[in-house]
Parts: sequence; structure tokens; C-alpha cells
Amino acid sequence: MADFHLRVCNLAAYCFFLCCCCCLPNSLLCAPTDQQENPPISKQHPCTIRKTYFLQTFMKKNIFTLAEQARIMDKDTDNKLFGSYLFFGIKEKDHCYLMKNVVSSIVENVLHDNSKKYPHIDNAIVFLLNIQKDLAGCKSEEEDHIRKNVEQMINKMKMMGPNGKNKVVGELDLLFGHLRKCTLQRMKPHVHK
Repeated sequence: MADFHLRVCNLAAYCFFLCCCCCLPNSLLCAPTDQQENPPISKQHPCTIRKTYFLQTFMKKNIFTLAEQARIMDKDTDNKLFGSYLFFGIKEKDHCYLMKNVVSSIVENVLHDNSKKYPHIDNAIVFLLNIQKDLAGCKSEEEDHIRKNVEQMINKMKMMGPNGKNKVVGELDLLFGHLRKCTLQRMKPHVHK
């Protein structure tokens, strides 16, 4: 009788072991999760720039040196392309989308054309292309208004003539600052009402 009781206990322990190893993990994988704790990835601020880009001392130094070199040749010290008008009427939550459009326009319209004029500008182009990749999925409900502000900046640059593209390079440090600020804004804790 004791032998039978021992076999039943061993069988029960074996069944319990099988249940823990086989069934439990599957039931945990299929269990519903709380949407508040784990929001879907698509809703977790797709407009985010990695903070590590701004911790690279070499890149920061490179961009600031380029800006200094270009400012030496800048004849128009009154106007700014990356001034406050660029952000006029745009909510803080849409600043990253604005920066996505600015970076895209600058890379397409300016930096590639100046690759022979400035040494090491290729590093700045790679930096901005990486940021462009981070912001690829970025969207905004204010797209039209943001595009108008960016077009205004590009038109202002074109009106400056040959000095316009030089002005953009001379303000790369300002662009770097705006990009960094957008990154830090996104990292602020959001208060739920």
C-alpha cells in the first residue's frame, strides 16, 4: 500500500512538473496585458531622437567648427534661418516633426552642394541622415502649417543668393541646439490628467 501511495505521489509530482513547464508559459504568453502599462510601440512617441547623438563630443565639435568656418564668410549677420519664426504657431509636441522637415530640406538643398567647400561636412551629413532615420515615422496633425514654415525658411535662404547656403552651414550649431532641445522635450515626464 505504501508503494502504491508513493507511485501516486510521484505521478502527481510529475504531472505538476509537466503542467508548469508546458502549459504555464503558454498561458502567460496569451494573457491579456494592461494597455496603460504597456502601450503599443506605435503609440510611444515615434518622433524621438536618440539622446546618444548629442553625447558624441567629436560630432558636436565637428558641427560647431563647421558653423564657425561658415560664419567667417557670412556677410548677412542680421537674418537667421533657424530663428524663432520657424517655430511660430507650432505646438511643442510638433517640434520634432518640424525638425524632421528642416533636416530633410537642409540635407537635400544645402549640405550635399557644399561638400567640396567645407572639410568634414560629410560627418555632419551622416549625423543629420541618422537623425532623419530616427524621425522617419514621425507624423503631425499640423503638417500643412509646418511645411509652410519650412518653405518660408527655404525661400528666405534662396533670397539670400549664394550666401544663403553658407548661412545654413553657419547656423548648424543652432540646428544642433534645436534638435537637442526637441530630444530633451520628449524625455520630460508627461503628466496624465
